[in-house]
Amino acid sequence: MPSLQTSLDTTIAHAPLRVRLANAAFIVGLISADWGVVSPEKRRFVLDRDGHCCLRCGATERLEMDHIRPYRDGGWTVPRNLQTLCKPCNCWKGARYADYRRSLKNAAQLYAR
Repeated sequence: MPSLQTSLDTTIAHAPLRVRLANAAFIVGLISADWGVVSPEKRRFVLDRDGHCCLRCGATERLEMDHIRPYRDGGWTVPRNLQTLCKPCNCWKGARYADYRRSLKNAAQLYAR
């Protein structure tokens, strides 16, 4: 009977490339197994970057961190995959892919004219 380690090695060897790369990055410490939880430091950084407002509606209360590419679909918990949404907008978005950072930049450019 094969050992558990042999079974794991065989499973990983036949996994898709993105899974093998993520596993390698985890082993060498480039990413952590954070289970989608946003650290306070990342939250502060993303809030500052997004102007402390919801990128969809502009609200400034009940702000949450949202994964642009959903965590369940392989989206990592890194600042480039996070955006600020209020609770109602985050619930409306659900587990869909939606990047509101671009729409905020476009709106800012229109108002600047």
